[in-house]
Amino acid sequence: MNFSESKISQLVLHTVGNTTKEEPLILAEKGLFIDPSLMDNRLRPFLLQSICQSKEVYSFFHETDLRFNEVFQFTANIFNDPQGFLKHSQDIAKQLYSVQTDPKIKKGHLMVFYVEGIIEEGNELSGLGIFKLEDNANFLTFEENGQLVTLEFLNGVNLNDKIDKSCFILNTEMETGFKIFLSDARHGSDTKFWIKEFLQIGVNSTDFSLTNKFLGLTKDFIQDEFPKEFNVERPDQADLLNRSLDFFKNNEEFQKTDFENEVLGDEDLIDSFQRHANQHFEEEEMEIPDSFQISANAVKSKARVFKSVLKLDKNFHVYIHGNRELIEKGVDEQTGRKFYKIYFDEER
Repeated sequence: MNFSESKISQLVLHTVGNTTKEEPLILAEKGLFIDPSLMDNRLRPFLLQSICQSKEVYSFFHETDLRFNEVFQFTANIFNDPQGFLKHSQDIAKQLYSVQTDPKIKKGHLMVFYVEGIIEEGNELSGLGIFKLEDNANFLTFEENGQLVTLEFLNGVNLNDKIDKSCFILNTEMETGFKIFLSDARHGSDTKFWIKEFLQIGVNSTDFSLTNKFLGLTKDFIQDEFPKEFNVERPDQADLLNRSLDFFKNNEEFQKTDFENEVLGDEDLIDSFQRHANQHFEEEEMEIPDSFQISANAVKSKARVFKSVLKLDKNFHVYIHGNRELIEKGVDEQTGRKFYKIYFDEER
């Protein structure tokens, strides 16, 4: 998405409390006017920066019929009738208030804004932002008046912080639930509430998202489950990480059985990985695909977290990139101290 020529044409702010705590819902009766220079230089970057960084694509869904998803319907109403933006934004705030019943969920300001002039794959589109701002920060401001300097305490949102909860809907692919991008400062039960109960959205199964998801769950399995269930050394973990990443780098298509046989090999290891993957996809309420096209962009993005680093006390960091047979672990018989023996042909 390209936001360089985009414009936030409408913006409104509602206050949404927690119904269990008997906190009020305060609906704005008109939109906000913000000085154009402040909008372009401060607020617009704050709102749109997180969207540009989002790589996962979501869509609205409903178990029976998409039209019964309330936020989807209100969003469609805004795209079909931008003049009714204020009323439909109030409907969105009412929907959030009606489901915001868990005592752990914080009161917050719901910002809804309409964006025009977004360029995506050569097409000019509009978009709708639904952001919830929960955490305020304390600020000190100073005012000089002649020889007198006064000090004032303010409470507000820090523009350098991440937005607590966000949802940006692009006006395309309406028939399948639009294209939606998220950015969340935290992860937890309140995040699941925002995604599952309020928005009712799920990951759009694109090649990028599937590649990204399989790389992520593979890394988690190798680092967490693999050493728990099997008696392995750190170099074995590094070797499996490298072989996993190489499979995605060297193949255009992901075949689940090929990955399991070529990378994992051992039947017990394959069974353990399958249990891990099944649990992951069940939590996401998704079916595990047998094959998909591997996204080179997703592989490039994820490769940086696949670095295999062997940390030895505070003295050495050993980066393991290849052949597992070239590193051996042992114990010195005289001192009892552990060591690694590394074989190489050329020093660079």
